[in-house]
Amino acid sequence: QAGAELQHLTHRLRTQWPREVQGREIYAKPFRDYISEDSRAAFLTLLGASAFVLLIAATNVTSLLLARTTVRRHEIAIRRALGASNIQIAAHWLTESLIVALFGGLAGVVFAFAGIPLLLRLIPADTPIAGLDNVHLDMGVLSFAFSVTLVVAVLLGLMPALAATGTRSSTLGRGGRRLLRSLTSIEVALALVLTAGAGLMISSLTHLLRTDRGFEPEHVLTVQVPTANQKFQVEARQKQVYARLLERIEMIPGVRSAGFVNVLPLTGAEVTTRIWVEGRAERNPVELRMYAVSPGYFRTMGIRLIDGRLFTNYDGSNIEPSPVLVNEVFARHYWPGESVVGKRVRQAGGGQENPWQVVIGVVGNTRHGTLNEAPSPALYYHYQRYIGPTFVATMVVRASGSPGELARSVRQAIADTDPALPVSKVASMVQVIEDSLWQNRLSTVLLSLFAALALILAAIGIYGTLSYVVQQSLAEAGIRLALGATPTRILRSTLRGAMAPALVGVFFGLLGALALTRFIAGYLYGITATDPWTLVASAVLLLAIALIAGIVPARRAAFVDPMAMLRHE
Repeated sequence: QAGAELQHLTHRLRTQWPREVQGREIYAKPFRDYISEDSRAAFLTLLGASAFVLLIAATNVTSLLLARTTVRRHEIAIRRALGASNIQIAAHWLTESLIVALFGGLAGVVFAFAGIPLLLRLIPADTPIAGLDNVHLDMGVLSFAFSVTLVVAVLLGLMPALAATGTRSSTLGRGGRRLLRSLTSIEVALALVLTAGAGLMISSLTHLLRTDRGFEPEHVLTVQVPTANQKFQVEARQKQVYARLLERIEMIPGVRSAGFVNVLPLTGAEVTTRIWVEGRAERNPVELRMYAVSPGYFRTMGIRLIDGRLFTNYDGSNIEPSPVLVNEVFARHYWPGESVVGKRVRQAGGGQENPWQVVIGVVGNTRHGTLNEAPSPALYYHYQRYIGPTFVATMVVRASGSPGELARSVRQAIADTDPALPVSKVASMVQVIEDSLWQNRLSTVLLSLFAALALILAAIGIYGTLSYVVQQSLAEAGIRLALGATPTRILRSTLRGAMAPALVGVFFGLLGALALTRFIAGYLYGITATDPWTLVASAVLLLAIALIAGIVPARRAAFVDPMAMLRHE
């Protein structure tokens, strides 16, 4: 029904303004169609990353609880002596696990409450996302978090509870130590996958910030000045207002140049048109991006002229054929190796054969929708020949100094030109670029936070596990020292025990990273999902953390007092 109504509206607009609406279509699309595959991949990646952090925390807590079970062996023995059954002992351990998990879940909710406003700051205020201003932790989210906490608490408590019911010796034994090493390897593997993913996202964002945009954003101020209201419905009135406004802006001290464009690059918006290219035998017209610009736009934005000439004020009059400019991609695709100046194109649609338009020049490619989108064919019209009832212009002003210093003067010039002219948005072009990267930046920040948390948990897990193992083998270390072993030898031996599960974890982590990072391949720019340098750096980082985490317990074993340990035994 919405599609039919929009078709009827299109017909009415073509009747009232045939020239302005020619070649355009209005159609409706479901909102879910606007959620790109890249966005879905990013969402699923972040969801998977949070699950990885949960698994790392789970294995970490399980390791610590298992070690704690043997430390409390005397307490378990006393409970048995007083008549406690295995079920009662297991229930006690499960209860302790639930209490720890509930406190952890409560702390997580507090951090979530505090973190949501910080994350929302990474999203531009004018981002058209439904419900963005109402993002909060509701009862549904809290219930889900509580349910996950309970399930994880029970699962985490089962293994230590079973170990407690079977504890007869002062250590976990060979099987228990093997289990602890396996859990450490799992932690390292999961942490490496997250670290590699974060490294790829950081590298991608760095490449995006360094990519050639096709224009020079520094010292450029942008001001959106729409005239789509009743007062400016007359085309001549619009032309007069914009011409006067340009004159006033260029007279402001500190302004080097100024211009207009209907769609500012990297704002996510686009206007397309369909054209026929002379000499081409396409069965259907070509659809491409279309810009309406003033003569000063290219100079203000720093867009190169490659061939021919740019627009002049005279090109805005009703001369025929109408002059147009094309970008380099357009020229190379449709007229490779040829001189483009003098070639002709014609708009399609409108129910009639439209007049030919002549190409007067070729300009450099610019990034249109996003920085990671390759330049595509684009057509430029003189804005005075495009002005219509739906025209929304963005003024670009190049300043001699900081563009922010001109904002007030530009606003005043707009008000002096016509008080009815609205100003909907004022921002520097650098800020526009920053805003265009909010999805990349948000995903990178979140994945980096997950990776940092994973590294911290992995370090704690390695340290805790090795501390337990060292504590259980202090007597052995004392005997070896008494028999002539050097502290250096004990230190090396202990560190080997720490690095062995870390190396296993790094191996499987690299395999996991190779298998899983492909899910964010569509979200990367300038780097492959299997970038060897990122994987190697992640592996080295995890091994370094394992080494550092193992040094303190290893030194304790290497420098233990042999006589004191023998007397204790």
